[in-house]
Amino acid sequence: MRIHSRLVGDFEGSGEWRLREEEGATVCELDWRPIVNKAAVRRLTPVLRPLFRANHNWTMKRGQQHILERLQGVPR
Repeated sequence: MRIHSRLVGDFEGSGEWRLREEEGATVCELDWRPIVNKAAVRRLTPVLRPLFRANHNWTMKRGQQHILERLQGVPR
C-alpha cells in the first residue's frame, strides 16, 4: 500500500508512505522530501544542523513510544 502526502507552509514538498507485510508484521517506510521556504532557516541550517538533528531524533523517539503504546493498548 502507498499513501502520498504533500507539505504546504513553512516547508513544502511531498512524501510517500509505503506499507507492506513482512514475516507477519507490517513494515512502514517514509520517503519524505521537504523543502525549506524560509530564507533565514535555509541560511542558518548549516550552523543549526546539530540542533535540528537532535530535535528530529527526540521527536521520532517520542512518536515511536506513542505508537507502540497505542498498539499495545496502553492508556496515556
